[in-house]
Amino acid sequence: MLLHEYPAIISESADKYEPSTLANYLYQLAKAYNHFYATLPILNAVEEQQCKFRLQLSSAIASTIKKGMKLLGIDVPDQM
Repeated sequence: MLLHEYPAIISESADKYEPSTLANYLYQLAKAYNHFYATLPILNAVEEQQCKFRLQLSSAIASTIKKGMKLLGIDVPDQM
């Protein structure tokens, strides 16, 4: 659900000239993903479809965080 909010957050942040709106969103997204990653196995998922979905979700979240951080003028590492 948080990924779906990204375009609205960008618009709100730009309209109000408040980069903190985007920064807070990215922090919440990272926290939610951290919980997801700690709770559910990705590569060791029970079913192959679960594994594929979780990998795609992880990729979408990484891309969103990278794009958002770039808008804030912050470079992110390619790997951690």
